[in-house]
Amino acid sequence: MMRLFIALELPIAIQKTLANTQTQLQNKGVQGRLIPQNQLHCTLAFIGETNQAKQIQTILETTPTPKETYALPHLATSKTSSTKT
Repeated sequence: MMRLFIALELPIAIQKTLANTQTQLQNKGVQGRLIPQNQLHCTLAFIGETNQAKQIQTILETTPTPKETYALPHLATSKTSSTKT
């Protein structure tokens, strides 16, 4: 079984910009696990553990990818609340 996800590769320029942003946030005291520049990507779907890697690869190879260009307008945060029941 393999742990799989589907992701978009980011252009090097965007990777560099995001890595620089991570460094700036860290320098301002924001704590967290920084992702190495060469591992930055945009996850589209997390599949998880599967034994269907070959089938998924075939589907991905026959699925057209978008040709549009997108801008990243601002940083956002995601708040996760944990409540005990």
